[in-house]
Amino acid sequence: MVAIDTSDALHEQAAAGRIELRERPFRRGDTRGVVLILNTIRDDKALVERVWRAARRSRIPINTYDTPHRSTVAMAAQVTRGHLRLSVSTSNASPALAGRLRAELTRLIDDDFVEYIEALGEARAALRRREPDAAVRRRLLMELVKDVTIEGRVQLPADWRERLAALR
Repeated sequence: MVAIDTSDALHEQAAAGRIELRERPFRRGDTRGVVLILNTIRDDKALVERVWRAARRSRIPINTYDTPHRSTVAMAAQVTRGHLRLSVSTSNASPALAGRLRAELTRLIDDDFVEYIEALGEARAALRRREPDAAVRRRLLMELVKDVTIEGRVQLPADWRERLAALR
């Protein structure tokens, strides 16, 4: 990690050997050996542009915080409940909305649903041991989930257009 301003948490990660921390300004060679750039710069547009160009030149995927046009990958907000993994992404258009949706989906997935998924996994494992025919296994497993539905609706504020227009 390259940064001028660092936190105690970053120092702890570096001390534990989880990250390499370079407390200095970004340099062109900092992309050497890198497989992904997570650019969290907010207030320095020139630096954002330099990092973007370095990533593109080196063909390194980059996610630039709150700047979709300077990103080649988007980071998804992930809902994790038991075996369930749901990813929510707005392609960096609104990380705040992705986070909000993650919170709502997490609330929606209750303990019964987590137990249901666990039981489905156990049933699948038992069927693999007992039933040699993959088509039969597939049919039986599909039968177990055919009546699962998601019900709901996204509720937007009535004045959302006006609120957003005021910020443009």
